Amino acid sequence: MRQPRCGLEDPFNQKILKYLLLGRWRKKHLTFRILNLPSTLPPHTARASLFQAFKYWSNVVPLTFREVQAGWADIRLSFHGRQSTYCSNTFDGPGKVLAHADIPELGSVHFDEDELWSEGTYRGVNLRIIAAHELGHALGLGHSRYTQALMAPVYAGYRPYFKLHPDDVAGIQALYGKKRPRDEEEDMEVPTVPPVPTEPGPMPNPCSGELDAMMMGPRGKTYAFKGNYVWTVTDSGLGPMFRVSALWEGLPGNLDAAVYSPRTQWIHFFKGDKVWRYINFKISPGFPKKLNRVEPNLDAAFYWPFNQKIFLFKGSGYWQWDELARIDFSRYPKPIKELFSGVPDQPSATMSWRDGQVYFFKGKKYWRLNQQLLVEKGYPRNTAHSWMHCHPQTLGTTRSTGDNTSSATGITLNTTSSTMETTLNLDH
Repeated sequence: MRQPRCGLEDPFNQKILKYLLLGRWRKKHLTFRILNLPSTLPPHTARASLFQAFKYWSNVVPLTFREVQAGWADIRLSFHGRQSTYCSNTFDGPGKVLAHADIPELGSVHFDEDELWSEGTYRGVNLRIIAAHELGHALGLGHSRYTQALMAPVYAGYRPYFKLHPDDVAGIQALYGKKRPRDEEEDMEVPTVPPVPTEPGPMPNPCSGELDAMMMGPRGKTYAFKGNYVWTVTDSGLGPMFRVSALWEGLPGNLDAAVYSPRTQWIHFFKGDKVWRYINFKISPGFPKKLNRVEPNLDAAFYWPFNQKIFLFKGSGYWQWDELARIDFSRYPKPIKELFSGVPDQPSATMSWRDGQVYFFKGKKYWRLNQQLLVEKGYPRNTAHSWMHCHPQTLGTTRSTGDNTSSATGITLNTTSSTMETTLNLDH
C-alpha cells in the first residue's frame, strides 16, 4: 500500500473483465494542451515523454490527438504540488500518489510536481509511463488486475522497452474499436518515440553549436538535425527532440546532409559515402546505397523548387542533381560562389524554405538568399535566436530584433509507401 501509485481508486467487484471501463469520448479527434512542465526534465524531453504517452494509445485505436497552444482543449495536462488553487484533490509530496486524471469528457490530467520526473533512467519516476497510465483513465479505462499492465494501480518502475499489456489493448479497444489500416493516415499529429534505450546519449543543446542538417520536410515541417537527434522548428518554438533512428528506422545519426523533394516525395539522407532514401518515414527498398558519382562526406543539400533540382555541397563546390534524369556530373563540382553570392564555403546545412528563399547555415549564423540566390541585406544573423527561439540568457547576448523564419507544426508519422521507381540513383 505504500508503493508509488495512481490517485484513482482501485476497481472492485470485477468478475468478468480484467479492466474497468469508466466511460468514453463521443468523438475520435481530440485536442490536448500542456499547461506546464516539470522542473526536473528539459522541456523538450518532457514534451517528448508526454507525446509518446498519447502515441501508445493512438497506435491501437482509431483516435487522433492534436496539440493546441492556447484556449480550451479536450485533455489538459499540468503539474502542481500540495498547494493548488485549481485542483481539489491535492497531492502528498514525493512518493505515494504520483498523478490522477478525470474520466472522459472532463479531461484534466494532473501530475505531482514534487516527484523527480525522469526519462531514460531508473532514477525518479518515469514521466512517459505515468502519463500513458493517466491518459488511459482520461480515455475511459479504470485499473487493471494485471500487475504488469500499464493500467495497474501501482507504478512498477522504469521500463526502457515498455509496451502496452494485452489487457490494456483489450480494454481500450473495447471502448473505441481496433485501428484499421486507413486510420494510419489520420494518425496523431504529434511525434512518436520508440522505446528509450537504457543509456541514451546526451541530447544536444539547440541554442549552441553547429547544426548537421536542416530541411523542410513533408507537409511543410521544418526539421533540424544535430548529432543523434532531430527536432521540429515551429512558429511558437521548438518541437520535442527525438533520436534520428526513432523517426527514420535504420538511419544513423551525425548526418552530413538531408533534403526532401516535393517533386518525388523522397527524402535523401547523406552520411560518408552512403545515401539513404525514405518516403516519409519508410525506407525505400535497396537503400542505403553507395555514392559513386558524387564525392563522399557532403556538407549540405537542398531542393530548389524553381528548377526542381537538388543541390549538393562540399567544400567550395556544388553539384546540381535531377532525381529523375541522368545527369552528366563530369562538369561538377562547380564553385559555390559562381551561383550563390555572399555565402560561405563548407556550409553545415542548407535549406529552401516555404517563403521561396534559400538559407545557408554555418557555425552560429545563417544567411538568407532571395530568388536570385543573392544574400539579402542584414545577414548573416544568429541561428539560435531567429530559428531556435533561444532566450537572451541562453545565448549569453543581448536579444536583437530579427525575423522569425521558422515554421512547422509537429510531426505526423506516415509510413505510406510509393510505387514510383527512380530512373537515376546516385550510385550509377
